[in-house]
Amino acid sequence: MEEGQLSKWEPSEEIPIAAERSVVNSALEPLIERAERAVLAGDLASLRALVGQLWPDRLALPELLTRRLIEGRTRAPLLTLELLGGFAGRAAAPYLRRVAEDPAVADLVRWSARRRLGWPARGQARWRLAFLASLRDPDRTLVEAVAQATTAWPPDSELLDEVLAYLCALPSPRRQGVLQRIAGHFGVQAGWLLHAALFIDDAATQRLALAEIGRLRPPGAAGAVARLAASARTATMRAAATAAAQRLRLRLVDGAGPASAPLPPLTQALLSAIDGAGHQLACVVRQWPDGLCLVVHFLLHAECGVKAVVGLSRTTADLLASSLASVQERGLPLVAVDLPALRGVLQAALERCAAGRRRLPPSFELWEPALHDHYPPPPHEPVASVHLDDAAYGDRPDLLRASVRLAEHPFFQSWCLSGKASALALGVAGEARAWLRERLRQQAWLLERAGDLATRDVVLAVAAQLATAPEGELARQPFLRRLAVRRAVAVGGLALPWP
Repeated sequence: MEEGQLSKWEPSEEIPIAAERSVVNSALEPLIERAERAVLAGDLASLRALVGQLWPDRLALPELLTRRLIEGRTRAPLLTLELLGGFAGRAAAPYLRRVAEDPAVADLVRWSARRRLGWPARGQARWRLAFLASLRDPDRTLVEAVAQATTAWPPDSELLDEVLAYLCALPSPRRQGVLQRIAGHFGVQAGWLLHAALFIDDAATQRLALAEIGRLRPPGAAGAVARLAASARTATMRAAATAAAQRLRLRLVDGAGPASAPLPPLTQALLSAIDGAGHQLACVVRQWPDGLCLVVHFLLHAECGVKAVVGLSRTTADLLASSLASVQERGLPLVAVDLPALRGVLQAALERCAAGRRRLPPSFELWEPALHDHYPPPPHEPVASVHLDDAAYGDRPDLLRASVRLAEHPFFQSWCLSGKASALALGVAGEARAWLRERLRQQAWLLERAGDLATRDVVLAVAAQLATAPEGELARQPFLRRLAVRRAVAVGGLALPWP
């Protein structure tokens, strides 16, 4: 972690120091206390050395660290939670649950412990509301969490995402009150959270977010408001967002726009092949100076656009490699691309959202900055096309014959055409032909990036045939015939690496 970010481990309220110490380890306690002093002083080198000295006793540390948290014997509780998770590993859940459920523990510490436990896939809003109700001052805790997330640049999107999930669970009047409190307290620092609030499925919250953005004019707001103007479901909201976007873009004759700040350097930009259900994964990896990674996954769909976004603000290279390997184990290769290409894919997905008036996931705005090397991005940032032209492949019977093996290629193993889709693809509807042809041209672009030029040529020949061939000819096309007999039930879909 950067030294400037170490302050995120400081408590934002006074943590009482217990008078009675029920569990004290005379050998380890001094090392832990020195680690706390190091993090509060911003001494990263000393912190690393002390963690190394503690590592041989990692089996004894989870209980000791848990007791320090419960008894209020730590002056850097968020650091202690990090150490607890690191030393306990996959066995951390019982210790974290003890901290999260103890009403004597400070609210923000409980909130932070509960965040690390994760949430069930179903009934998440109900569980979040129940946990908030157990805190002494739940609304203040959400404000304090935003303070932790915005201590340094760039803001901690993972923490803000957790706050956003609580805001989404709250009833509208209370959500608006908390959001207004956050905006009033943090000003432009609350910008990313306000951008995300534009896409909460509640018109009153959207209007409040628009008003606060108009008042504060946080950096990058014009892009978020323009996305709302393009995709909002009602004409009233689209008109309000369009007017707000125009006001945000106004520039004084002798004025300048907000200063652009750098994000951590890009290390990887990845795109998966498009799977049989039309899903594609776009991944951005940036690296902090301490070697940890900021990772964002965008789940896209060929018809719906942006379906989901998930990210980790700070993860190790090993965990990153494991999550990327899990994607490939599902049968879809990942291809290294450049950032303009990734932005091109996301831009096309956003256009599909707008065309269908589909609401963006609110968390998109918290992670979208990772698509840029500087934020707010420059006005004319490069965006690349991500499909190839098939015009030169219109008369290639040799390549069409070779397409008999195309369905078994890793890029197409999850593809199938069944029932109505099969009939459409074989020529009954020109719209379905165009849809399938566009997917093939995108796969061809990825194959070229992957260095598989032979398969690229076969794919482009099939795409060109879709443009002009009569129905009878398509019914004999080897690749399409293979897809038509493949059973859809055997095809798995792409999922995000993290729940």
